[in-house]
Amino acid sequence: LSPYKLDQIKTLTAQSRIPVVMIGDTGDSKRLRLPCDQVLGSNAFLTYKATEYLLRKGHRNIALTRWETSSVWSQEQLQGYREAYADAGLSPRESDALNLSPLVYGANKENRDKAWNLESMKKAAVLFNSPEPPTALVYGGASEIQLWGLLGDAYASLTQNADIVVTTMYELLVHNYLGQRPCVAFCLKYESICQRAVELLLNPTQGNAL
Repeated sequence: LSPYKLDQIKTLTAQSRIPVVMIGDTGDSKRLRLPCDQVLGSNAFLTYKATEYLLRKGHRNIALTRWETSSVWSQEQLQGYREAYADAGLSPRESDALNLSPLVYGANKENRDKAWNLESMKKAAVLFNSPEPPTALVYGGASEIQLWGLLGDAYASLTQNADIVVTTMYELLVHNYLGQRPCVAFCLKYESICQRAVELLLNPTQGNAL
């Protein structure tokens, strides 16, 4: 469970004497055929349902947060977002798909968070302070604290009517959302993904990786 690159997965499976199941996405920029089974949730479907929910509430200008925009999961999030609009007979404003600075992992967490907040808050401020700002947000993030920092003053107005939809893993939602304001969550469960991985190991399949 980690965004390993394809060459790393090949090395692992070649050296392993036991079956390997990849749970989650790879770190590559496109969906690749793996040398082992794989179980993952549908990023496109999750974002589609979140966007569809807000469109049904009457919103038309819906912002979407995306990190690591070159990654396959980020591309699939954008795909689901656009498909929800298309199925409603509408088109999103391209400026509402907010490309945020990638989260940088390192030893100095304080400096890392400051750098992420400054760059990402600037982008969000431009969008949410525009003449016609988004009225809702699909937020693909694991932390409510990051959400506060990202939106600034817009956080209170959006959450007042539960016009933020969080897309994340259920276990991360329980751990990282404090419930200070209402929001709606569309979640997958690591538990279900892991259960499916074990099922594959107990009942080996033939053919293409899943």
